[in-house]
Amino acid sequence: MISEPRYFTVPGLFLDRHIDRGRGGRISIWTAAEAVTYREIHDMSWAIARALHDVTVRAGDRVAFILSDSPYYVAAIFGVMRLGAIAVPLSTRLALSDYIEICEKCDPKLVVLDDDHFNMKGQPFARSAGTKFWDESDLRTFAHPTTVSRSVIPALSNQSRVSDPAIIQFTSGSTGRPKGVVHSHQNIIPICDTFLPRLNLQINERCYSVAKLSFGYGFGNSLLFPFYVGASCALDARPASPTNILDTAKRSRATVLFATPAIYAALLHLDSEALSDGLRSVRLCVSAGEHLENSLFERWKLNTGIDLINGIGSTECLHIFIASIPGQDRTNSTGKLVSKCNARIVSDTGSEVSVGQVGELWIKSPCNMQHYWNDPQGTSQRLREGWVQTADLFSQDEDGYFYYQGRANDTIKVRAQMVQPFEVEGQLRRHSTVKECCVVGFENKRRCCCPACLCTTKGRRRSKPHGS
Repeated sequence: MISEPRYFTVPGLFLDRHIDRGRGGRISIWTAAEAVTYREIHDMSWAIARALHDVTVRAGDRVAFILSDSPYYVAAIFGVMRLGAIAVPLSTRLALSDYIEICEKCDPKLVVLDDDHFNMKGQPFARSAGTKFWDESDLRTFAHPTTVSRSVIPALSNQSRVSDPAIIQFTSGSTGRPKGVVHSHQNIIPICDTFLPRLNLQINERCYSVAKLSFGYGFGNSLLFPFYVGASCALDARPASPTNILDTAKRSRATVLFATPAIYAALLHLDSEALSDGLRSVRLCVSAGEHLENSLFERWKLNTGIDLINGIGSTECLHIFIASIPGQDRTNSTGKLVSKCNARIVSDTGSEVSVGQVGELWIKSPCNMQHYWNDPQGTSQRLREGWVQTADLFSQDEDGYFYYQGRANDTIKVRAQMVQPFEVEGQLRRHSTVKECCVVGFENKRRCCCPACLCTTKGRRRSKPHGS
């Protein structure tokens, strides 16, 4: 870990350090339109920090983003953090009601909107009548390095402290309502010592994440990992269709691909020659965001020959905390704890279960969230004495391998038997005609809980839901 105090904030460690060490000319971000260097992101981040300061954004203020991924977006996140302000990246695919609820919760001083959302600036986004709005053209204008007055840099450079909140990442969580996960600079920096070593990422490599910057998974993949090493990332604002993914992977010459199991399953439906051509530069793939079934893991290795790391994480823990190790995979296992993370598997009574028994997974990590934004009740329910209660059910064997057993709040009780939807889905997907499926619980006319399954079949447009 870096020991110099000037690198104890996110902009200092992930950006300024590379400038100080002569890496400013290296490519940091690749897009289909341009390749942007570390020096350019550095200078744009200072220009944006100055522009934010001019519109009275100060330490502790929130700046919300509803933007497609771009170099300007990355520079703006660094610029916000330079001021000691808090970045709030939001998905571009939320409903208007979700945007309003989130902005009522975090009360942003500024909202940066892309062209598709700028017509929403008249909506009651925040409690404060003083909320300001920028569009994409504003951001591009303010990011121009010539607008930076070098005399203000010393005044701005000391605005952030290691213990200050740096980012609020909103997640629906187990309740379905948006919760603002708060991470400080000191929660983010240790990620370099947790999951990152599993990637063995080198300075000449390029990361490509299908998950966008607004998600915790994408934030780590596209920004934290490559920017720590001094490598680069590929950003694509287009929808994540299988053909777009392969196009970006091929054109950017990505070496590490991050996606979800659903994406890997979709890619396997493409022509094998197109798949091989699109992934020709990729040496390693990472799967997270949902449970990866062993059958999909095996099909991926068989069809591509590329190692696939199976990981599980959460926004509350910033990123992945359990992951497989290439060459040390164990059937049906999610893998082992990453460095500096501790785990407990806990019963309903709060006591740790025996080896091989199923319980709720609790995680203690230096990357664990500080709290939920303005939600002390939600925080107390999820964070207990430094442990994040994940609501994921796991077992662990004697060798330290973890096995996913479902979600604590997804369990369906059918005729006194506890049924995990993912287990039923796994069996259904083995059928030769099933492409995808989803199992949920519903109450029948007799007011009994029954599982229901919606399947999409191969070669057909749709299928009807079936109850059992």
